[in-house]
Amino acid sequence: MDAKLGVRNRVVDFDHVLIETTGLADPPPVAQTFFVDEEMSEFYRLDAIVTVIDTKHAGQHLDEGHP
Repeated sequence: MDAKLGVRNRVVDFDHVLIETTGLADPPPVAQTFFVDEEMSEFYRLDAIVTVIDTKHAGQHLDEGHP
């Protein structure tokens, strides 16, 4: 897997990988990659999905019907 290759194709072992998806309102397609892609699931395990919201504007977005 390319992400496991470091500089000059040396193997790098990661303890954790964080995928930041600012502005992505629908994380399931990203999460699904860990289960559908055989190569991805061989090297990585999805441990958690963390959601952060803008508390100042969350009520306004919900009132307007935005997810």
